[in-house]
Amino acid sequence: MGSIEESAKDCLTKLATGASYTLSEIDKSTVATWVALKVIIGEHNDAAKAVSRQTDRSLFRENRIPPNGFRILIAACGDARLETVFAKTASKVMTRRPTINELDTGLPYNIQCTSFGFGRLFVHAIYTTTDADLQPIFNEAGIVYTLWPLSEEPITWPPKRSITYDEAASIARTLLDIDKLPDVTRVFKV
Repeated sequence: MGSIEESAKDCLTKLATGASYTLSEIDKSTVATWVALKVIIGEHNDAAKAVSRQTDRSLFRENRIPPNGFRILIAACGDARLETVFAKTASKVMTRRPTINELDTGLPYNIQCTSFGFGRLFVHAIYTTTDADLQPIFNEAGIVYTLWPLSEEPITWPPKRSITYDEAASIARTLLDIDKLPDVTRVFKV
């Protein structure tokens, strides 16, 4: 997985330092793959709350593409309290019409949110093995960018403004508001 680290190094350095930069579709894919790697590795710190299945991890190792169910947001944050923060929450949710994918993962959790700071870069990744539509959770054009799933539009960095510590904390607590989405029911609290 060292090649993922090396591939992302240049883009991450520019994002973390707040350098003027336009991320192409390839850059976004490279950084998203790095984030997915960190999220999946981060599960080992609390394996009891893991969401990724062995089949997803094996496929990721093979094709270097974030597994289905990933949504990754990035923002700039100039608050020193977020430069080295790492937060993860996990839960079990069901859509109103659960699929076999939701019912038979073999894991007690099926959704997690991981947020971390890296210099001036704030990353928020949501990963679920359900069919929940995660699009409405958070998006503020020009300030918080969707890195994954990919879009053809480039990302101009840095954003119009940096998010505040409170805004970053609100984004990190996304999972606490997951049951506000249509067609989603929380099975148990985080």
